[in-house]
Amino acid sequence: MVRKGSSLYSKITSAFPITIDLTSQNFPNKNSGYRWLLDNYLKTNKLSPILFLIDDGWPVYKYLYLQKVFLDNKEITNWNLLGRDIGIAKKAFFFDLGVHPQMKDPLEMQVGADYNTITEILNEIRNKTNGKIFESWGWPPSKYMIYGCGGGDDVTCGEWYWVKRISEYGGVQRMGGTEMYAKEPANFSFYSHTLLKTDLIFQPPPMGIKEMLAKNYLIGYPLNYSFEQGDSHWVLETTKREVYNEPHNASQGQKFLQVNVSESDKGKSIYQDFSCSLQKGYRYRFIIFFRSPEGITLQGRQVVWAWPSRGNSRVLCENQFSENHKNYEPLICEFDVQEDNFNNIRIQVYIDTANHNYSFDEAYFFGPNCLLLNPNKKFLMFYQGDDDMPISPYVVRIATFPYTWEDPSISLSTGWGLTTELAKTLPIIWDFFAKTKPSLQTWVMPDSGMGYANVIPMPSQNLNSWLKETAFYQRKFQYRTGWILEGFNWQQVPSSSKVADYGKKVSPEGIFYNALPNGTRIINNGLPIVPMIDFSWAGDNIQTQANNLKVITNDMNSYQKKFLVLRNVFVSDKHLEEIISESRKLGADFEVVNPSTFFYLYQLSFNQYPYHRLSVISHNIPSVMKKGKIYSVKMKVRNDGWAIWSPSGTPVFSGGGDYKLAYGYQLKNEFSPTGKQVAVTFPYNSRANITKTVMPGEEIEINFNLNAPNEEGEYFFQFDGVKEYFEFFETNGNIPWLKEVYVVSFKKFLSSYLNFNQPIIDLNFDDKINSLDFLVFMNKN
Repeated sequence: MVRKGSSLYSKITSAFPITIDLTSQNFPNKNSGYRWLLDNYLKTNKLSPILFLIDDGWPVYKYLYLQKVFLDNKEITNWNLLGRDIGIAKKAFFFDLGVHPQMKDPLEMQVGADYNTITEILNEIRNKTNGKIFESWGWPPSKYMIYGCGGGDDVTCGEWYWVKRISEYGGVQRMGGTEMYAKEPANFSFYSHTLLKTDLIFQPPPMGIKEMLAKNYLIGYPLNYSFEQGDSHWVLETTKREVYNEPHNASQGQKFLQVNVSESDKGKSIYQDFSCSLQKGYRYRFIIFFRSPEGITLQGRQVVWAWPSRGNSRVLCENQFSENHKNYEPLICEFDVQEDNFNNIRIQVYIDTANHNYSFDEAYFFGPNCLLLNPNKKFLMFYQGDDDMPISPYVVRIATFPYTWEDPSISLSTGWGLTTELAKTLPIIWDFFAKTKPSLQTWVMPDSGMGYANVIPMPSQNLNSWLKETAFYQRKFQYRTGWILEGFNWQQVPSSSKVADYGKKVSPEGIFYNALPNGTRIINNGLPIVPMIDFSWAGDNIQTQANNLKVITNDMNSYQKKFLVLRNVFVSDKHLEEIISESRKLGADFEVVNPSTFFYLYQLSFNQYPYHRLSVISHNIPSVMKKGKIYSVKMKVRNDGWAIWSPSGTPVFSGGGDYKLAYGYQLKNEFSPTGKQVAVTFPYNSRANITKTVMPGEEIEINFNLNAPNEEGEYFFQFDGVKEYFEFFETNGNIPWLKEVYVVSFKKFLSSYLNFNQPIIDLNFDDKINSLDFLVFMNKN
């Protein structure tokens, strides 16, 4: 569209012939023109119910103004129409209006006129989408800010206001103000048709329990587990023993305990008593590392005793041993808790071979609830990202800012806000970043889900539609945590039942929200919620930020819960490492952990525990299956929780049972996630057995036969852990792994599987997979 009589009219029309001349309409003002467009194009279905809010004169304005800005800074040097391409391909409703009711048009200066027009547009969009989510692309033009809203900034008067408004009508913001950062959005609609090859993201595991104990993040039993503090906390009944400071003879650390058993010491023991309320239905393990310094066979027994609140002591576990190894090996006593009210525990090793030496080191009592948080530690998590869909990957790719994406020297573990929306709209871009993702980076949910929207004002029907899409993509890539961005409603986030219900289904490990540093820290109906503050921005000074970090962490001493997320925009992990290093030189005291570890420890501060967690590490399940066919599947899974998985075949007792891996299919249009603390409704009709005990942090490979559904269709295959007769892992807060599977007839299977282990792609953009897509795809390959 071009204004007749403008200085560029003749140049533009010479290259682009006029198809419709609207000058005869005699529109009295801008808004009447948009109402004509609304009546003649949106209401008549000539345009899709998709909004594209963008500056009038976009290419010229951006080229003449922003191009010069970037050239002066030696940044971006070539870009064109950029993100407008996708709006044209989708037949979106383009408009340039002020979004705030107090704003005036810069030329017509009519207060509220734009707002009223947008209301009519939004009402029409809402009627057409009928409870489904609609999309809004582009960004509120900043030129309106000085003519209303008190001359406010782009965030509060533009971004926050617009996102809240479309959320009220059931809309989500897609790509926002990112077009100035990269050339990749050009031909956006073409890229959206490419194959998505990635169906699994390796997310870093939470820090192991032993490492957290060693770093003093946790206080666990037995106290002084490695004898580094001498024989403190232990009762040693033998008369001859010594704690030696000989690192070469210790299993870890500097010291170990050696006991010389005389005839009179035979049958005596070393033991420790502590209080821990054992949980019925879970497995526990007492491990102590032992060696025979002389290499002769030593005998004894390892016992776990428990005292219920009433009654006599019970033996929960007894392990007779006869060992002669010179190197440290673990003695293991493992048991399931079959009763309630075991509160007082004794772990004990009896010594039965006289006149020889026994050496002990490293002792652990593993159980999901026998760990305490060190109250003196302060924990930080660094979030990397802004709130626009492609900003982070685009700026990384073109090096607009000093990102260090694949720097092997980086040891910092951060949470990167790469939205899974990229996997839907730009699969080829997503695949690139999935392939090159550094191993220490965790990908987390940015700005509330698949698109930027506000949870609190969104109508329930629209929210449910958005939630299903967000849950699907985030389960597919094993996202567990994320940022809930509510703009004006940020203070309502900790207490909101809608936020809690939404978060438990899409990011049940925990969410962070915009707040003051001392903002509310809570677990709302099972959902951990932590404040996040803005910290670092592109171009900031390292020494200044190091001082700021010292102040921030010093202030955390007064917080009841010493957890805080710091948000960073357009800075590299390397830059953050330098800030952290400098702040510690200034005396700042804090711990930086990855998102999963952060929220595990945060839950522990409320005496809650991450019992059941599971991650899929690898698999060979195809994306296209022949109906009724049986596939031989290999999967590798990791125990990311604090519960011990007992193998199939473990005797079932009251209130418990053995661990298995549950899986099943559901038609895509029937998918409805349940989430934490809610009974699972997904049809897990099949089980795969595990064949050994799996400790926290350990991996196991499983093999099973997978039957494809007998009817054609687009299915979700979902995979989760289950403790039979007890709970599915999802109920406890796990994110099940989910994969799209296309089930086809033999004929269709051959045509779609010729060279690609993927479904045919939708090249004609009709949201269907059909023969036309296949022909176009084959011609292009």
